[in-house]
Amino acid sequence: FKQKTAYEITRWLEFRRVLFRSNLDFQQNQLQRAEENFKKVLKEDFHHVPSLKRLGQIKYETHEYKDSITFFKHASEKEPDDYEIHFLMGQCYFELGFLDKSKDAFYASLDLAPNHLASNRAIGELFLKEMNFETAADYLQKASTLNSEDTNLHITLGNCYNELDKLNDAIEQYTMALQQEPQDRKSTRLNSSHLVISY
Repeated sequence: FKQKTAYEITRWLEFRRVLFRSNLDFQQNQLQRAEENFKKVLKEDFHHVPSLKRLGQIKYETHEYKDSITFFKHASEKEPDDYEIHFLMGQCYFELGFLDKSKDAFYASLDLAPNHLASNRAIGELFLKEMNFETAADYLQKASTLNSEDTNLHITLGNCYNELDKLNDAIEQYTMALQQEPQDRKSTRLNSSHLVISY
């Protein structure tokens, strides 16, 4: 066991300080400052996966999707079994219009974590966008079982069943959505408008 020098200890403490500051800035939505600090972390540890993921998320929030993918790919090379990285890359590819790559990334996420709510929902909505209602319903139903209290998810699944002419299933989903609404909003949504929500 090699004892660290005072210089090494000082550098390590500074690394931890900058990392803490970076995460705090990110949580407070100070994205520019967070980006600057996470890049300082990478100067000390180029393969620091948590910082790579945060930088990817920051670039996603600022709509710089190609840069976001670059950070996520780097992170994935170091942590290939991190399902969240694949999910985040899938979101970026979706925003860029690369639907096949987006789908592959969501599949990779689900291979690692079959019960990941966000990946099930995202790939379901992607199939819905492609008007593949049968497959969309399978994934959205799985997502619904993972989070039965999501009003919008029930509505989206209801729309999907509506397109498949499974009206009883559609009504069941719309009913579940209404049950999740605050009482004072139920009356305003209890009409046919939810049948034509765009997707």
